[in-house]
Amino acid sequence: MDKTIKFKGNILHIIYLVFIATTLLNSCKWTSNESVDTARKPIKSSKTYAERFGKTEETKTDYSDIVQQVEITQNDSKTEIPQTKIKPEIKNNTVLSVTKSNKLIIINSEVESGQTLGSILLPIKGVPYSVISKIIETSIPGVDFNLFNVGQKYQLVLNPQDSTLVTYTHSFSKENIIKVTIHPDLVIEKVLEMDGSKTILNSPTNAYLNSDTKKVKTNISDNNEITKSFLLGKTNLASNSVFVQLENQYHTKSKMFLEKQTAISFKKMKSAAKKDGINLIIVSGARNYYSQKSIWERKFKSNQSKGLNPLENARKILRYSSMPSTSRHHWGTDIDINSLEPSYFESGRGKREYNWLVNNADRFGFCQVYTDFNNKDRDSGYQNEAWHWSYTPKANIYLKEYNKRINYSDINGFMGSELAKDLSMISDYVNGISSDCIK
Repeated sequence: MDKTIKFKGNILHIIYLVFIATTLLNSCKWTSNESVDTARKPIKSSKTYAERFGKTEETKTDYSDIVQQVEITQNDSKTEIPQTKIKPEIKNNTVLSVTKSNKLIIINSEVESGQTLGSILLPIKGVPYSVISKIIETSIPGVDFNLFNVGQKYQLVLNPQDSTLVTYTHSFSKENIIKVTIHPDLVIEKVLEMDGSKTILNSPTNAYLNSDTKKVKTNISDNNEITKSFLLGKTNLASNSVFVQLENQYHTKSKMFLEKQTAISFKKMKSAAKKDGINLIIVSGARNYYSQKSIWERKFKSNQSKGLNPLENARKILRYSSMPSTSRHHWGTDIDINSLEPSYFESGRGKREYNWLVNNADRFGFCQVYTDFNNKDRDSGYQNEAWHWSYTPKANIYLKEYNKRINYSDINGFMGSELAKDLSMISDYVNGISSDCIK
């Protein structure tokens, strides 16, 4: 009897132990699955935006499912997104427009003052800062993603299901329209035109922007650097952050300064020319007001000694030399290449060099501002200067600011300065450039 009871007790004990073990195993299995699921959930944090700048770990977006979603079926009317009626919105005199074309949202806009690539793309979902860095670092002749001009057109194509960026297209000029495809791989290519020419004037809603980020407002340094003193050339080239000192192999002087981007672009152009057997070297770069005043007054005194009256004197100088405070060389964007003699470029090596520049300089942002009057692209200003080339992406910004902020009372302090208005220096000389150079 005792043995029977003991045996039954052992059986119950074993069953109890098996029950406990089974329960523990199920508990462990559930805990393990929960851990995996939890790890896959995105962690929302107020630091998300800050981590996109400088942190080593970056959030990577999987675009594999988006590829299917953004395919366009022209004849499938069921895939069209119903048009949302939104009142047109104008910001800083810029009308933003949106087109919902089948499965794509197309946003057309223009660059506003102070906008950069980062301030345009970072607010859009799925655009990490690493992508923006790669775009900026890509070398494209005649294109600079570090420098946008106000009024340039750009286009954002978004996926309507999750508002992520599909493509970004930027028109730097008629010849330079760059399309950046984000998925599945980053592809940067030159195209002939933007997509979606027909648009509906609507304003993109905040739904198109990443709700976890705020729109970035970036003030480019140029806005602080473009002072009246800078525009008039009354600056110290060595201490002004706009300029850099150029290495000796690129010029003929003991020391030369250029505007930063101008220097970078000239180096690229010189390298490309060298591959074609053409040697380019700068014989004159940035000149401030004080240097220009020395040149001007030396010529003015010489002509004066020969009996020329002040107006005749100034007009003779202005054939090839600028009046102080009106020279594009003040900005460091304009360079004189290889020679200052017109005859040098009329035959032989000089003519080959000039022809190369005519055919290639625009790829690097340079334009001949003082062309032959026979070309009929300008009707005032200096004589034809085959040697004078301007880096227009920056020079056009400075020219626009000059026209807004400088008047004849600002042109002073040198012999003959009182003649500036009579000579129409601003309208006929500062603005007397080839129409091809104003884009």
